[in-house]
Amino acid sequence: AGAGAGGDEPQQFAVFNGEVYNYRELAQELTGSSSSFSSDGKAILPAFARWGPTFARRLHGEWSIVVVDLAQGTVTLSTDAFGTKPLWWAVWRQNGAKRFAAASAKSALLGIGAPLHALSYASFNEVTVLRLPTFEAAARHTLVRWDTRQFKDDTSDWISAFRQAVRMRSRRASLNRPGLLFVSMSSGYDSGAIALALH
Repeated sequence: AGAGAGGDEPQQFAVFNGEVYNYRELAQELTGSSSSFSSDGKAILPAFARWGPTFARRLHGEWSIVVVDLAQGTVTLSTDAFGTKPLWWAVWRQNGAKRFAAASAKSALLGIGAPLHALSYASFNEVTVLRLPTFEAAARHTLVRWDTRQFKDDTSDWISAFRQAVRMRSRRASLNRPGLLFVSMSSGYDSGAIALALH
């Protein structure tokens, strides 16, 4: 995806692997219409434009995202809070020029010539901002600050949160399709746990 003004060259680019479950809610907040984005990936650049590198705090889902902002001279890397979607990146010199690449698979970077020592794995639950043209880390932002203190004596809140997460994950499959039988077998769905929650 790219964004530019008029006939200008795009100044922002995003590549994305995963799914943003709340893109309709983001569309409503960003544009005033929940149907203004035709897909979840369309929400990324407008969210980045509004909230900057911490935009990923507003996303619900599972993702690895790279946003290149030529105007600001930054590359922003993010995975979701649990690191569900892998994100590898590398910076190296080749033929006298500095190169940057990112991919979901380490083998993809090695396949285009990135040396093993140049590979980095994006930290989960973190946004990393690299400064162009050096690709040095300029900032790091935590997505979710977890409160790990134990103060409850039952799992009812966990069960409720799990069911809500399953609802968010599966609602697109049945949206506006009454009577649809949704069977969570493969297709990226975590079959066993989700089937039990749906049942």
